[in-house]
Amino acid sequence: FVSAEPVPKDVMIYRIAGPLFFGTAEKALDRAEFSNPQFRYLILDISQVPTIDLTGLVALESILLRADRYKNNVILCAKPH
Repeated sequence: FVSAEPVPKDVMIYRIAGPLFFGTAEKALDRAEFSNPQFRYLILDISQVPTIDLTGLVALESILLRADRYKNNVILCAKPH
């Protein structure tokens, strides 16, 4: 879910809801827009993700590595359990 809220042009908000498992991780997280030098900040909201399996964790790590390559600042939002 990409935010419909107005945000500065160098900020991207991406919200994920539901479990992040093998079948959904690639679909939810394999997006070219995550690794885009036009964004200075990526706000990744996983507060509605109740569980993450190993595949979901690898996909999340991939996003963070791509963001680091483009010098994006990542803000990870999650609900404490």
